Amino acid sequence: MVLERKCLICKKTFKLKFKNSKQKFCSIKCKIINSKTGKTYEKRKCKNCGKTFLQRPCIKQKFCSAKCSAQSHKGTTFIEKKCSQCNKTFKNEPWKKQKFCSAKCSTQFHKGITFIEKKCPQCNKIFKSEPWKKQKFCSLSCSSKYARQVSPTIKKKCAGEKTRYRQERKTKNGKRIAIHRFLMEQKINRSLSSEEQVHHIDMDSSNNNIENLYLYKNAREHTKGHRTIDKLIKKLIDDNIVKFESGKYYFKN
Repeated sequence: MVLERKCLICKKTFKLKFKNSKQKFCSIKCKIINSKTGKTYEKRKCKNCGKTFLQRPCIKQKFCSAKCSAQSHKGTTFIEKKCSQCNKTFKNEPWKKQKFCSAKCSTQFHKGITFIEKKCPQCNKIFKSEPWKKQKFCSLSCSSKYARQVSPTIKKKCAGEKTRYRQERKTKNGKRIAIHRFLMEQKINRSLSSEEQVHHIDMDSSNNNIENLYLYKNAREHTKGHRTIDKLIKKLIDDNIVKFESGKYYFKN
């Protein structure tokens, strides 16, 4: 009985010398390739000469050598393009985004660009920039200063309106707190503890009117308040006022 095994690198079958052999590779070459990379190679066919070669799966190699790559590209049909600087026609590969016939024309074109004036929102300094660039600040220092001044905001999308932001205020201690907690502190004339939670009665977190706010002692009491809605929904379903379809609740019309 002839014992055979498949090579982990080239996938070629080879014969084992004895029954309990731990040989995994067909040759020393395959063993060295595995020790260098630790990755299995796959067989590929050269698109020019049809020769098979080994390559890692992550590399997108199509040819066995640089010679075959050059030979295949010689047969490509070049397209004619017009230079943006000197209007001279030149040939180029279809996949390349070359706009100029030479490096000289490229430098001449970029030297003659008409820059536009912009105003820095931080230092109000007027600076020049290319028309296609989305540069807002005159320097990186102005950009970082502007970002530090803007207070951290909490985005909230509202139906039929643009994105709103929940404003934040500073307490006497210098800590940032949400506006609904700040308004509640003014109402009760004391600072809130970390356990206390402020609830929006109409379930709209953007409505920070003092009449719409209610103070709970802790998170447990807050969740109990939310759970009372479940009883109301159950009654509405029993009375055929509300229906449940595709994971959402709807009013029956």
